[in-house]
Amino acid sequence: MILKINYHNYLYYSINDPEITDYQYDLLINKLKYLEKKNPNLKQKNSPTKNIGNGIFFKKKTYKHLSPMFSLNNIFTYKEYLKFVIKTKKKIKKNKKKIELICELKIDGVAINLIYKEGVLIKALTRGNGISGEDVTKNIYNIKSIPKEINHEKIPKKIEVRGEIFINKKNFKYINKKLLTNKHKVFSSARNAASGSILQKNPKVTYQRKLMFLCHGYGYWENKKKPKSYLNAMMKLKSWGFPVDKNICLYKNDKNIYSYYNKIKKKRKKIKFDIDGIVIKINSTKLQNKIGYTSKFPKWAIAFKFPAEKCVTKVKYVKFQVGRTGVITPVAYLKTCYIANIKIKKVSLYNLNKISKLNLYINDIVIIKRSCDVIPKITKVIKSNNKNKKKIKIPIYCPSCKSILKYSYKKTTYRCYASLICKDQIKKSLNHFVSKNAFNINNFGPKLSNFLIDNNYIKDFSDIFNLNTYILEKNSFISHKKSKKIINSIKNSKKILLYKFIYSLGIRNIGTINSLNISNYFNNINKIINVSLKDLYKIKNIGIKTANRFYRFIYNKKNRLIIKKLISMIKIIYYKYDKKNYFYNKKVSITGIFENYTRKYLKNFLIKSKGIFTNNVSKNTDVLLVGKKFGSKFYIAKKLNVNIIKENKLKKILIQ
Repeated sequence: MILKINYHNYLYYSINDPEITDYQYDLLINKLKYLEKKNPNLKQKNSPTKNIGNGIFFKKKTYKHLSPMFSLNNIFTYKEYLKFVIKTKKKIKKNKKKIELICELKIDGVAINLIYKEGVLIKALTRGNGISGEDVTKNIYNIKSIPKEINHEKIPKKIEVRGEIFINKKNFKYINKKLLTNKHKVFSSARNAASGSILQKNPKVTYQRKLMFLCHGYGYWENKKKPKSYLNAMMKLKSWGFPVDKNICLYKNDKNIYSYYNKIKKKRKKIKFDIDGIVIKINSTKLQNKIGYTSKFPKWAIAFKFPAEKCVTKVKYVKFQVGRTGVITPVAYLKTCYIANIKIKKVSLYNLNKISKLNLYINDIVIIKRSCDVIPKITKVIKSNNKNKKKIKIPIYCPSCKSILKYSYKKTTYRCYASLICKDQIKKSLNHFVSKNAFNINNFGPKLSNFLIDNNYIKDFSDIFNLNTYILEKNSFISHKKSKKIINSIKNSKKILLYKFIYSLGIRNIGTINSLNISNYFNNINKIINVSLKDLYKIKNIGIKTANRFYRFIYNKKNRLIIKKLISMIKIIYYKYDKKNYFYNKKVSITGIFENYTRKYLKNFLIKSKGIFTNNVSKNTDVLLVGKKFGSKFYIAKKLNVNIIKENKLKKILIQ
């Protein structure tokens, strides 16, 4: 699923050619969040749910923000809002006193960071991963509402001004009408159009799109006299020529905030641009600093989203899809309907239990709701005397390979166990195999995977190393130049680290962390393919179920043949471990943001040191590496007397 999300990120942000709508993308993200919450052991370091914003795809040059650019956590009910207030009051020990809170519109646009030096705009960066963003300065110069120079005596020498770039509803309709006239693809939403516009290669296109900007904050502020409150900062920025939304309000009373929320919700359709809720922030900057941040969100701000909208439509038919690990998911295809201008053609039914709970039939009239204004789902079947009702036939055989389907443990899922014999599973497994954390083969997307497998050029993973430009160019969308790049990338991928090779096999529950743990324990591919269950049980952080799954996969005859074929075609790289290294065989977790090191660098250092990664802090954790803006792991580690290493001490260890 991570690979699928990264693929759609690439289409959306790098080549401005999305295959899915915003709501379908958010469906994937929310589904991944749900799965990670249910199975915390499966959560990976590279998960898109941990990234701030939507990542960086290096279409343009990237630069570091002067200060991290955080995203916002979401709430959807008044009860959740009250919990947020209680939490913040506890942190600042003001249970009885009233706190000043700012309310403003949550614009459904693209976040931007504007860097000014001596009053002149020198850089404009997208949010990117929160630490670095893509340079879109040339395009931003075409937005009239963004000041290119600030003419004021008291401006800081250096400042980051942050806000939202968007297209108003009227212009969005005009852009899509023009695209249709010229027989081009239309944008699925105004946010999609705004994002595509600021990433354009040609600044003239950005200018024609009539992008707008509203300021909603600041980052770095190089001045001893920083604003004492958020409202004070906004008023200063407004006086310097930055557009600030007129709907901004200051409140001390929870009921007033809820009234503001309901008022904005009622007049939402009349507002000239898209919004999906309101943003609530602690006004005092002193209190903001005291409350702090998680690795992704400020704890002093929250987005209060509007409830889902509904539509009534008809179920045309149900298809059963096969996932990478063989899970069968029913998908209902609908008569096209619209919720908040978003076209909805299909919805996931998640599992077979959902069909029986809804008592759903083909040709039923149903209510579709966009949960959290994002995920479409069937909430109710409208009872009718429809003579055309047809029962949904639950498949006995896999829709892809015709193997007999079986219920998994506790009958929670329906699964095809054919693994790498099943074409649909091979396609999704191949996408996983070529991904960044595996063989890292560039330009090898799902379209190409499908073509190669459907035309029998690839029957198993090893066939990828027998490809040539002639085969690739049989696919109409692969040019000679692109085919050469892919073949070069395949050649370069033949040298691979052991843990990446383990991860590439796509074994259930074996993500990057478990791959590292297995790799560090054995550090030899022959030991791994001849492993015993006893040895697998000895590995720290590998549970019995995971060990059993790994063992079954390795000793499956067909899988074994593929693995041996692969080993003969590639070179696996092993680390030579220094037992004197501080992190050798220690369980290490990480929290916060480091000034001098990226997480990738620390991760690679720990691999070389044979350190054992853990996502969570427990009594078995040996070390917690702590950067700035650390999260709850720090406090858990303190309670459990885990050895805490901050960046200044970490420098000395890494230099040794």
